[in-house]
Amino acid sequence: TGKSTMITPGGKFQNGNIAWNKKGTKILYTSTRRNGTDRDIYMMDPLNPASDKLVLQLEGGGWSISGWSDDEQKIILNKGISINESSIWLYDITSAKNTRLLPVTDERVVYRGGSFTKDGKSIYFGTDKDNEFLRPAKYDLGSKKITYLVTGIDWELTSFDITEDQKQAAFVTNEAGISKLYIHDLATNKYKPVTTIPTGLIGGTEWHNDNKTLG
Repeated sequence: TGKSTMITPGGKFQNGNIAWNKKGTKILYTSTRRNGTDRDIYMMDPLNPASDKLVLQLEGGGWSISGWSDDEQKIILNKGISINESSIWLYDITSAKNTRLLPVTDERVVYRGGSFTKDGKSIYFGTDKDNEFLRPAKYDLGSKKITYLVTGIDWELTSFDITEDQKQAAFVTNEAGISKLYIHDLATNKYKPVTTIPTGLIGGTEWHNDNKTLG
């Protein structure tokens, strides 16, 4: 119809950082509307704004949503402290328990992002731990083991995008001001450069849902 409907309160509050559930019927988002400072987590059916409810009350303004499990019971959160320090948390809606996953002990390291694997037993994320630049990694929730997915490339990774079936990824490096694209087989953890892309800058990479076409 072309009609726009505001679904969160206006005023001097910040509302955003939206994450959709698998079915596309609900959203999670952050809002400072409780006191104007702390960034809490809310859930809503956007077609029914009256369904809006507080899911998790937090302290601080550095919280953001990175991932939502397919069963809608677990949420991956990031807590930003500074440009050089952040952490990844796991909130269990059923138990109402919010647990810091990484770092295990306090350290000035960046842990950013987070998305669940298909089986829900691990998460993908980015970190600059033991490295000059941010690099993609996989964290096993059971064993608490970290596996670095890209090693031996001493350049900044500007993106790391995984297909819907999670069989492969595409990542872009900034190599002395020039972008290079790589395709990464997640089963073998091997990757190779794409040499048919003209020299220049690459941005906004996104996989088609056919799992084989990259824009």
